[in-house]
Amino acid sequence: MADHIKDILAVLNAAPFEKGLSLISLDALQPIDLLQLLNDVFAQVDAQDPTHATQVKSEEPEITLKRMISLLRVLKYKPKHEDGFQTKLIAADKGVVYDILGAILPKLQVHKTRAYLARYLVKVHVPPEILVNDEVVAVHDKYTQLMATFMEVHKEVKELRSSQFSGDVIKKDITMMEQELDTLTRRTERLRTKARGFPKFQEMLTAARALRQQQERAEEIRIQHEEQKNQLDNAHGKHQREVNRLKEVRAQSVGGGTDGLMRRMEGDHKSVVFISKEKLPAALRGKQQRLSDLKSVVNQPSMFQDDLDGLHKQIQGLTGEINGMIEKRMVSNNPGDDKLALFRQQAAIISRKKESKSDELRDAEDELKSAEADLAEKKATSSKTGTKALPKGEAFKAYLGKLREKSVNYKGRKAELNDLRAEYMVLTTTHDGLSKQREVTASAVAAMEGKAGVSGYMETRDGLENVAHTAQEIDAQKGETLEDYSAMVKELTGNIQQKKTALAPLITQLREARGKAQTIEVQYEEKKANYDKVHSSMDSSKSKVESEVRGYREEVHAHESRFHYLNIMSQVHKVQEASIKDETAAYVSRAGPAEKKKQFRDIYTKKVKDQQNVGKHLVEKEKMVRTSHDDNMKLLDMWRDLSVLMKCKAAVSKEPDTPVAGGEGSLEPDRLVFD
Repeated sequence: MADHIKDILAVLNAAPFEKGLSLISLDALQPIDLLQLLNDVFAQVDAQDPTHATQVKSEEPEITLKRMISLLRVLKYKPKHEDGFQTKLIAADKGVVYDILGAILPKLQVHKTRAYLARYLVKVHVPPEILVNDEVVAVHDKYTQLMATFMEVHKEVKELRSSQFSGDVIKKDITMMEQELDTLTRRTERLRTKARGFPKFQEMLTAARALRQQQERAEEIRIQHEEQKNQLDNAHGKHQREVNRLKEVRAQSVGGGTDGLMRRMEGDHKSVVFISKEKLPAALRGKQQRLSDLKSVVNQPSMFQDDLDGLHKQIQGLTGEINGMIEKRMVSNNPGDDKLALFRQQAAIISRKKESKSDELRDAEDELKSAEADLAEKKATSSKTGTKALPKGEAFKAYLGKLREKSVNYKGRKAELNDLRAEYMVLTTTHDGLSKQREVTASAVAAMEGKAGVSGYMETRDGLENVAHTAQEIDAQKGETLEDYSAMVKELTGNIQQKKTALAPLITQLREARGKAQTIEVQYEEKKANYDKVHSSMDSSKSKVESEVRGYREEVHAHESRFHYLNIMSQVHKVQEASIKDETAAYVSRAGPAEKKKQFRDIYTKKVKDQQNVGKHLVEKEKMVRTSHDDNMKLLDMWRDLSVLMKCKAAVSKEPDTPVAGGEGSLEPDRLVFD
């Protein structure tokens, strides 16, 4: 507790509060002064609200309490004990005030930001009946848009403030760059003046300018070349994708030609028609039925435990009746009378298969769409980067293994394909030969029929034989189908009779067991109700006892904390009292200077004088530095120039003499000068 109060005092004594409080002065504050201290903290937290910058003495307690509670809600403060919190707050209870200060002051900047944002981001609740007006709706929409804009702007400002760039740093950088610019300008002027003395200065200057322009032009051409190369790579990639797509379309259209394509389109059309006319309407009806059921449940009044028990009993009774009706139907129903039962069963099986296949088709289409999206994304990524990521390590070994397997499989399939092509060529040749031979034979037979006067005899006989053969096959299939159906019906009838005979005693036992189960369930419900009553009464008494124990523990903890705090404060007071007594005894003592104990006043007075002397010495030193600063800076610049000059002379003395055209002696070699 003492450490908690020390942290609070550390923040209150620092800027921006600067209260200058101590443990004793804080503890000695009157309730109204303590409440005023809390109000000052609130005014600093929510500086945008001028209502906090007021004197608590001149304000009604209800208004003060309402204002503080609203700010605490914005700051998301949760009191440790909600019982009597508002009364303790307006009465400036020390425990409550210290707890609030301890929660706010350590994170003062965070709470300032939260209070600032709450002023603009807490939405005003507008009742739905007022939002019917068009003007109110327009104003509310504009208010929502402004709130979203404020959030975005505040986020940008926060990012800018949290970045490493600040105004002072930028100003310093600008100042340094201006100084560097001046230095470079002066150096350039010196070099320009020095270079004008060289022969062919203008020619060298023109050549240097042309060289720089050509270098810039070469850099621009290089950049354009890279851009055009990237465009060419993208175009090649797009062309390759289109070629692959064309191959896929041609491969799909090869199997069956136009007839195969039409069959596939008809199958797709049938599946789409089935989904749109049967599958989706059924699902929509189920959803609508579910929605109506939920609406009916929502519109019903609130139900209590008695109502739920009655509904449970009603459900149990209806379930028993349904089971009895199903048993009667199983006993009395004779499937032999229903001649269409088998066909209904087959139709039900076919419809279930159809629904399952439609679900599988939809799942396959979803997988195909996702795979196509992934493929397009990966193609775009590979076309942008121009490279393909290769696996490494074990993944690369597995990749090589797959490639080997695919290579072996490809070679085997290719060999099979070559064999099939060779066989196809042989069969095609044989078919062509036989076709030609058949045509020759047919022409010869037609000539013989013409000579005999019975033209078309062979064609007519072949047609009659085909018709007779087809009629025999159809009759045989009909006979087999009828025999199969009659045998299947007899077998199913026998099986049903056997099942009925076997299930008759089991049904009797099931009825007896259901009667017993209902009796046992009634007993269970009664005992469960008694148990719930006893359990609820025990829980209520237990919760009361636990709440009383919790209150007693909190009271003991509060008294213990108060005791330790007072004990520490008494020890602090004793130490202060002993130090005051020693200081008083030393001040009143008449002993000599050698025997007399040093007083704190004398010690601190001597330290103050020493610091004043040091301050005077520093002031004189500062004056001396200011007076000699300009001369020293000029001297420093002269020494720097002298150092540069000596370095240049040393460099020139080390170089060999070179003759200059049109003059005698030696000069520096040609240099690249600045424009």
